[in-house]
Amino acid sequence: LNGTVKNLVVSGSISFSTGGQPGGAIADYMLGGTIQSCTSSASVAGSSGAFAGGLVGRVEGNVRIENSLVKGSVTGNGASGAGGLVAWVNSGSLVVQNSSVESGVVSTSSAYGGFVGSINSGATVSLTDVLFSGTFAATATKAGGLVGTNAGRLYMTNCVATTSSSPGYAFVAANTG
Repeated sequence: LNGTVKNLVVSGSISFSTGGQPGGAIADYMLGGTIQSCTSSASVAGSSGAFAGGLVGRVEGNVRIENSLVKGSVTGNGASGAGGLVAWVNSGSLVVQNSSVESGVVSTSSAYGGFVGSINSGATVSLTDVLFSGTFAATATKAGGLVGTNAGRLYMTNCVATTSSSPGYAFVAANTG
């Protein structure tokens, strides 16, 4: 996807198991563009090395997500990573504003984050006015309320993660960026 998606409501279920491939309720890949005022109550499930995201599987360009909500579950059993909003920011930038992941249950054996599963080096993520109030169960130690692993640049302003799930960290599980 390289464009704008506005006012979209997604429900149902999405599952995939292709190794190394991303999947999301709105887009598997985003090469650029904006997701604005969208809601997903869809169940997204990835396995066998895939990346599972509540809205987007993989970001490769400059992407904005604004005023959006994820209420569905995101499951990454055996996946490479999972995120309540975005599974993997490989390159470019991701800006998230005024968005929430509320009731999503995310589990994985790799990097998991309430908003972003994994941020590669060279990528930039900015989270502003976001809330993660969902729950997660992770068998890995790289489980963060907002971000699983960060090797890039991460900026957070007015971010809240309210979860008592474990194992996990309140904001970022592994930060090398």
